[in-house]
Formats: sequence, structure tokens, C-alpha cells
Amino acid sequence: MKSEPNDPVWVQKAKRNEERNEKMNLMNSAQKSNSRAFDEGYDGIRWGKPTPSLEWYAYRHATGTLHLKRYFSELQQGDIDEAIESDFVVKVVGPFSADNRDEAIQEARRLLNG
Repeated sequence: MKSEPNDPVWVQKAKRNEERNEKMNLMNSAQKSNSRAFDEGYDGIRWGKPTPSLEWYAYRHATGTLHLKRYFSELQQGDIDEAIESDFVVKVVGPFSADNRDEAIQEARRLLNG
């Protein structure tokens, strides 16, 4: 059975897709501003300036695996809320700061096990 544009299910799906696209556009613009900061010389290696800390959030899946995600802005709070509400997620932590992925993994493990 194919959904039609006047079908309530189709309308809900279209609205969710539109919201998701809007959210992705805003996240992409946040990522572009982050890369602009990099291009302007905020990386400590090339210009001798401190590298800004990155924001992260993490969750432990019911299977025991650690899932680490970058956190760009408050727009992702819905993603965190969705993880909290999921039956497959045991615990969610963040957002928290770390300078790189390795440090973020260590911090996530500390927060999730603590």
C-alpha cells in the first residue's frame, strides 16, 4: 500500500524529513564555521596557538559497546534526547570537552563507568 500526500502518515514523514534536513543544514553550517576557524590559524601545530577543545557526547549501547559522537551545538540536543529514550542505550554522557578523539574516548569511558 503506497502512501499518498494527503495520508496522515505521509504528512508526518514529510514533516520529519523536512525537520531533519533543516537540522542537517544548521549542523553543516556549524561545521563550516569550525573549519573556517581552522583555516584562519587556530590549529596549534601550524600557528603556535592553542587548539580549541572539541565537544563530544557518548553512550553505552545495550550490547556493551561505546558510541562516541561529536557535539557541535545545542541543535543536537534532540539526538542526545533520542539516545536517552532509546531502549538500546544503557547510559548517555555529555556534552564534554576533549582535545581529540583519543582523549574523548578516555573521558567517555571514565564518565560511563563512574
